[in-house]
Amino acid sequence: MIDDQYIEMCMAAVKIQEAWEPKCGDFFYYKTDFGNKKSGDVGVVCRSFGSKVYIDDQENLENCMSAKRAIWLPYQHQLQKMVVDDFQKEFNKPPRPELLIIVIREYCDLLFSKEELKKYNTMESLWFAYVMVYRYKKHWDFYKKEWVG
Repeated sequence: MIDDQYIEMCMAAVKIQEAWEPKCGDFFYYKTDFGNKKSGDVGVVCRSFGSKVYIDDQENLENCMSAKRAIWLPYQHQLQKMVVDDFQKEFNKPPRPELLIIVIREYCDLLFSKEELKKYNTMESLWFAYVMVYRYKKHWDFYKKEWVG
């Protein structure tokens, strides 16, 4: 289940949203114009007020995106792939799993306090924060609900 914190983090990550190239199965949040009510999770699926609406053709998805109403909510494996891709670009070779784990752990120890780690509600939100710090040098401000850096 995707929580509000993750949706807010994804909405505020403009560069990640701009880089999104939608693929079948991607999960996204569909914003409506009905006040502040949260209405929608999408992947291939969009929920609006509890009923499911299937976005089954490219035209509907493009309409959502062009109106800036579709917010990509990357799955954990998509976030991990971003880390692997960044590692590969930086070191010009694919990472060995054990080396990647060491780098991620050391990086997290340097960047996130134990108290801060407890504020993330899901593994997706934690991985998202890691990607934002690693790629864009931005941290999530839990009070302002925005990326700062």
